[in-house]
Amino acid sequence: MKKGNVDWEMNIYGGAAHSFTNPASGNDPSKGVAYNNEADHSSWEAMRAFFDELFR
Repeated sequence: MKKGNVDWEMNIYGGAAHSFTNPASGNDPSKGVAYNNEADHSSWEAMRAFFDELFR
């Protein structure tokens, strides 16, 4: 990415397991998948901000 001079970012949601945006995933992260309300909402807002930046 540096060689290509690409502007990029990565969002990491600590404590969130795989499938954290799916309420049907349950609430036990020790199983490898679990819903995380806070990470779900934070990631949704990050996506909206990203789209706003791209498509203004």
